[in-house]
Amino acid sequence: MSAIDRYLVGSNRLLYYVNPMDDRNTRAPWGCLGALWMAGAGCLSWQVLHEFYWNTMRKMRVEAMRARDVVAD
Repeated sequence: MSAIDRYLVGSNRLLYYVNPMDDRNTRAPWGCLGALWMAGAGCLSWQVLHEFYWNTMRKMRVEAMRARDVVAD
């Protein structure tokens, strides 16, 4: 697989997953992410993971273990 076949996933897609306020935002990104992961075409950068972790902890007040679990997955 070449670099052209890869898609960088932004931190917003991950943030929607832990957003307890809106179920529509939770389902849509994971359908897209699931397809990317199954095809081996999705990728994350350290910066995206850092932004996600920081925003979930500081802005969304998600428990640390929940944020870590999503990053680990």
